[in-house]
Amino acid sequence: MIKKVKCHVCGNKFAPEKDNTYIVANSLRGGLAAAFSGEELKLFDAIDCPFCDCQNILGVRLDKHSDETVV
Repeated sequence: MIKKVKCHVCGNKFAPEKDNTYIVANSLRGGLAAAFSGEELKLFDAIDCPFCDCQNILGVRLDKHSDETVV
């Protein structure tokens, strides 16, 4: 069963599709200030609502730490 997402703007529910998701970055600084600050960008998975086209954040994207499997 696919969990539906509720748009935070129009309130319509829709099923997110992998092909329609993308990664967005959030930083309080921009341009050269961000490049030299050493501050890491916060990454999020996002999708646009098919009804009103507003961006909805699905969740935080964390860095992959290791290729090893933990048992």
